[in-house]
Amino acid sequence: MEKRSKGMMGIGTLIIFIAVILVAAVAAAVLVSTAGSLQQRSLTTGSQTEEGVSTGVEAVSVMGTDASTDHAIEYLEMILRPQAGSDAINLNTTVLMVDTSTTSQSLDYGGTGTSASGTSSYIVEYIQSGSAQENGYLS
Repeated sequence: MEKRSKGMMGIGTLIIFIAVILVAAVAAAVLVSTAGSLQQRSLTTGSQTEEGVSTGVEAVSVMGTDASTDHAIEYLEMILRPQAGSDAINLNTTVLMVDTSTTSQSLDYGGTGTSASGTSSYIVEYIQSGSAQENGYLS
């Protein structure tokens, strides 16, 4: 009878051992899944942060010209370039805000050329061209 009780005790121990291994496997799967999810979120957050820091325009120079005697600026010329690491900027969705001591105006993209179609738009003349240059984008 003692052999039988030792055998039962061995089977019970084996069942408990298998249950512990199953619980450990489930816990490991949860940890691996959580780690993968956190890694994906951190990569997304990192790329969004990099984009937010490196997106923008840098003004190289700004010049106003006056061709009349009323001393009002008739033409405003700016040389712009994207900040380092910035993606191309779609000018069709870009509004240029001009603030002076006497006025403030929002200008919409008016295309490329030599003269603007009105006083509420700005035009772009590309100084540098190449394979990366595309009309309507600052790259």
